[in-house]
Amino acid sequence: MYRFTYNNNLDIIIIGDIMEKEIKKMITALTERTTEKAIEGFTIECNNEITNQVREYLDTLTEKELIEIQEYLNNLLNLCYDGKLLNIPIKEEELKMIQDLSEKDKFLLKETIIYFSGRLPIKTNLDILKKAYYLDDNKYIKLNITFTSLSTFDEEIENDFTSKLIPGSEYDDMLRSWTMAFFKNIDNPYMYKDQKTDDWTIAKKPRINRLNVNDENNKKKAGYYISDNLCLFYYKYIYRNLSKLSIMSDKDFYKIYIEKEFETNYVPKAFEDICKQYLVSMNLSMKIRPPFEKIGKYYYDLPKEKKNGEFDIVTLDSKGYVFYEVKFRNKKIDEKLILKEIEEVNNARLKCHKYGFFSKSGYEKLNIKNVDTYTLDDVYKIQKGKRQ
Repeated sequence: MYRFTYNNNLDIIIIGDIMEKEIKKMITALTERTTEKAIEGFTIECNNEITNQVREYLDTLTEKELIEIQEYLNNLLNLCYDGKLLNIPIKEEELKMIQDLSEKDKFLLKETIIYFSGRLPIKTNLDILKKAYYLDDNKYIKLNITFTSLSTFDEEIENDFTSKLIPGSEYDDMLRSWTMAFFKNIDNPYMYKDQKTDDWTIAKKPRINRLNVNDENNKKKAGYYISDNLCLFYYKYIYRNLSKLSIMSDKDFYKIYIEKEFETNYVPKAFEDICKQYLVSMNLSMKIRPPFEKIGKYYYDLPKEKKNGEFDIVTLDSKGYVFYEVKFRNKKIDEKLILKEIEEVNNARLKCHKYGFFSKSGYEKLNIKNVDTYTLDDVYKIQKGKRQ
């Protein structure tokens, strides 16, 4: 999506008014659900502030309303591809409205539809996105669909897209240019061309999630991370080793530069994110009581004891904190480990009213009260915010 650059206070005020109008146009399109309103609301140059406001609105809707919006977006996308995505009748007057759009407006319309199709708080209909992915030749559309597919755990689109990221290829140049333009807040990231002189470290601050639950205004304790798995993997393993990849076989490259660290560090950290998403989904579906108001990391610093550290997942609700420990290892969690983790939390002076554990490999027989336990099966069986 497009981003604005704010130059001074006057610009902020003017753009703030524009943003409010554009947010209303998007929400109107999603509520009235006509092709005409979609063209008005979905062909604007967007930024994160706008889409975040719209997503907050979507979070307030019922499941029935969300399903209706999903069907609306699917039908719109079908029109964008001349009815080739769905085997349903289409209205000729609506098809003509789409066909009469400029190339830029049609592109923005597709981008917005694809973006929100994957951000509705219900299960994504990936089948129609797959059809669009293979029909469309535009690399940026393919990139958008790839990012949208990441949250579904379906790897077909991701694998196809990453297979095109050959060093020096058009896709490689496009992904690097788009990523750097996005992080640098370029007005039009789609037109930006990376000259291979940009410093990747500038990408650390934009597009972040600040996770510290206990002191959200303390920037020194803010945690930063790249939230897109595709970008993170590419720049963590591929981009920094392009010269080696160009002279090595894929298998050797994977074994030397990816395999060990991927299994011991990358996947466990990704599992933490998945567990956090699971908790958010449970919270949205009213399965956690009392509902938590914040979720993130908890940092502690005990100068007298010369101890400091962080807990990976902590939630804050009306009763206080709930601590969660995530273990991605080939060994069951036993009672001794749980008691040790609880003791560590208590030593850090974190006042918890409950504890939770996620385990890849399950648990030994436990006899501990006030502890919630989750397995890998629990996490992957979740559907539409409900624990199966």
